[in-house]
Amino acid sequence: MIKHFLLGVVLALTLGAGSTAAEVTKTPVVNMPREAFENAVWDYNRVKMGKGDESVAGSIQGLGGAHDAVMTYKLDGKFDAFEARVGYITGTPEGRGAVFEVWADGSCLYTSDTIRSGETPELVRVPVTKMQLLQLRIRPDRYEGTHGAAWGEPYLYTGVGPDFLNTMVINNNGRIQRLTTGSRLNKVEVTVPLKPGNHEYTVKVQYDEKANRVDIETVPIESAP
Repeated sequence: MIKHFLLGVVLALTLGAGSTAAEVTKTPVVNMPREAFENAVWDYNRVKMGKGDESVAGSIQGLGGAHDAVMTYKLDGKFDAFEARVGYITGTPEGRGAVFEVWADGSCLYTSDTIRSGETPELVRVPVTKMQLLQLRIRPDRYEGTHGAAWGEPYLYTGVGPDFLNTMVINNNGRIQRLTTGSRLNKVEVTVPLKPGNHEYTVKVQYDEKANRVDIETVPIESAP
């Protein structure tokens, strides 16, 4: 979190455990050159998000309409992690919703649930080590859904380790989420398609504890009459 106007500098802080300290650099994404952008704008000013109880300095915002809001940056393998708060600018009309996605080098690294205007913004941290190209995408759930949707205080970090990220990767039927948990979870929610009638499903769950990753596959068995 920095001042009202984001200066074109790299902020530095020192984090460490025990006797070993590591320098972590923190770069405001809104100050970086943009490789491409579509239906999106960057803003250096401080704004409030959600219900107005969280203030962010700098944001990338969607402009509305029917199309995705997309912002693309060159990383050139220089960064280790991306961080932002995803949600809506305070005062956005009710009823708007969007899905936030982080892409790097053609792969989707993070997908949010549908976030609604007025909801508390969510903290997102995604590893991007050795990645070359970063794309931030906001998908509207309906017309004007991206209007007011924002990546609040987006930063790129270098020098961070697993303790900073501490994320669980959840692959729920091909939908990738990265949850900043603070600790390992002991349960996850499983979603199934909602269809008329009675249906039975087999849920396959594979948990890689070392990688902190869960793969979920929901397979329909049969439809009862």
